Amino acid sequence: MTACEAFSTGSYHKYWHSSVVALLKLLEIPPAPTSGDGYDQSTEADLDDVSFSVSFANLNTAKKAPVDFFPEIVDTRKYVGTEVQKTLTGAQGSNFRTYLGELTGEEKSVLESYA
Repeated sequence: MTACEAFSTGSYHKYWHSSVVALLKLLEIPPAPTSGDGYDQSTEADLDDVSFSVSFANLNTAKKAPVDFFPEIVDTRKYVGTEVQKTLTGAQGSNFRTYLGELTGEEKSVLESYA
């Protein structure tokens, strides 16, 4: 979002603010990871099959291991702050400062706290 040409050309500029707000919400209140596969067998227990269906254990070996697509990013807030600082000091800094002017004071302060 900091160096994307689509946001700076004007055709997608109207989506920049809402995208930044959505990113800040994700960084401030990250979604809680779910445990397991989300399937609870105990709620589907039939009286005839109680001994089998409730006591049946899922095979943990059949689950896929979680994949980290960006292992080099350890702290997402620090990464966002670094990218914002790189853009401000780079060639597109003046355009990006204009976009930052569209944020509210609270949104600016949250974004600046990552730097």
